Amino acid sequence: MVKAFWKFHSWCGIYTGGFLALILITGAVAVFADHLYLWENRKVARIDSASLDPSRLNDWIEIARNEINVDSDTISLGGVFLPKDEQHALRVLAFNPAGARNPFALTNRPWLFTSVFIHPQTGEVLGKGNDDHSLSQYLRGIHVRLFAGTPGRNFVGLFGFTLLVNTVTGLIILSTFLGKKTVWVIRTKSLRLASADWHKLIGALLAVPALVFAITGLWLGLQSILMQSFSIENPARFKRDAIVEPVEDEKFKVDYSEAFARVYEAYPGFVIQQIIPSSKGEKTLTFKGKTKNMVYEELSQTVVLDKSDLSVLFVHNTHKSDWKQKLYFLQEGLHFGRFGGAWVQWLYLVVGILIGLLPITGYIIARLRKNQSLKPVFRWSIAGGIYSLVMLIVLKAFGLVTAMAYGTLLLAAFLLSLIIWTILRRWRSTRKPA
Repeated sequence: MVKAFWKFHSWCGIYTGGFLALILITGAVAVFADHLYLWENRKVARIDSASLDPSRLNDWIEIARNEINVDSDTISLGGVFLPKDEQHALRVLAFNPAGARNPFALTNRPWLFTSVFIHPQTGEVLGKGNDDHSLSQYLRGIHVRLFAGTPGRNFVGLFGFTLLVNTVTGLIILSTFLGKKTVWVIRTKSLRLASADWHKLIGALLAVPALVFAITGLWLGLQSILMQSFSIENPARFKRDAIVEPVEDEKFKVDYSEAFARVYEAYPGFVIQQIIPSSKGEKTLTFKGKTKNMVYEELSQTVVLDKSDLSVLFVHNTHKSDWKQKLYFLQEGLHFGRFGGAWVQWLYLVVGILIGLLPITGYIIARLRKNQSLKPVFRWSIAGGIYSLVMLIVLKAFGLVTAMAYGTLLLAAFLLSLIIWTILRRWRSTRKPA
């Protein structure tokens, strides 16, 4: 039985290890995606100390719309992100029309967006965000969906299952194979023994976070399928039919000072992070955010007001919800370390990279055990480095959508070539005379 688990562990690790390492390492870096985005836009996102003046938000949003310089019927407001602190600007996010600058048809949604950074007190336009060439958005896109839309997200979710299998089988092997040997002993007689011992040590120490990444990643990747299959709905989503014309809805002015007061009254301790004014006739004002020391998903706490009288239409407070709703929003919070502050994120970065290296070290151990050359390891590493460099150049030169498109095309071509090469190699081995 132990040998069977060992073979299954090795096969699963070898055949899925490359993509598993890619997803884990990019996910570890994606934990800092928001920080990386602010760093990329540091010249326009940071200001001298100044607090937001809510009474002027209508003016600031209108200034941002004019700065984007696109007709209102061809662009939708994605939301207003409030300053993280008194050293950050107000960010107005707008989505460009679907299909804009899409080089060719792909399964990923061809969206583009533009961010305008506004001084939160004076309304001065500080500049536009580097969204179209953003490395943080590119890393997030690789980790979440490999730039292949919903099918890509489901595909990534399957690697949560492979990580779960590898972790469970690894723990079974570790508990039965070692016997009286201690996991802390690192043998130095050969590279294979040393690599194997380090592999087991890191795997044993990081088994719990690996299980957390696996289970939450499996849920997040297959979320659309699981929600449809089990009739699960997003508990923070509020639906309202259109009651006015979209033009009237979009141009309606809101007393944001009063709106903020209503939100804080309806949800004490609420920290507003994003405001989404409706633009399709619903005449609603949606506030999304968090509470201090929250473990749950970012922007999961919600308060919805009516634009006309600022009456409270909907409040979602996960802290007061049942266990099912808590579990729903706990997944992403645990997956990306949305709790505990910066030290947790740094811990996630180190742990994610170490777990991502385990498939690579496992592949090295498998080749050394069979006395095979390590040249393929270096070839894969060089190929991965070249691919990353090329995609970075394309991203900075031509923008996010183009990098997404060509990145998806290259990955698909690579997978197809690998499958054809494997089939031909096995077919030739069966044709050889005995």
